[in-house]
Amino acid sequence: MGDIITDAINQVLRTRHALIEQACEVAIQGGKDGVVVIESPDLFNPTMFYVAVRPEVPYGHLFTFPSMDAFEHWIGNGMPQ
Repeated sequence: MGDIITDAINQVLRTRHALIEQACEVAIQGGKDGVVVIESPDLFNPTMFYVAVRPEVPYGHLFTFPSMDAFEHWIGNGMPQ
């Protein structure tokens, strides 16, 4: 049973890293935006996350937030570095 859980966790991590890598490649090609990763605060579904190239994030940066609320709060505060 432990191997099934370990395999599932490893697959989620590989998928997450692949999506982040893909977003970074898109951001580099675009030359003006950075990447944001928003984690899921849902303890019952920790595999949910959001990865995107966003103009709010400076080029060459990757910002991670614990929730969409935290990301929106950061935007509301003028996106401090």
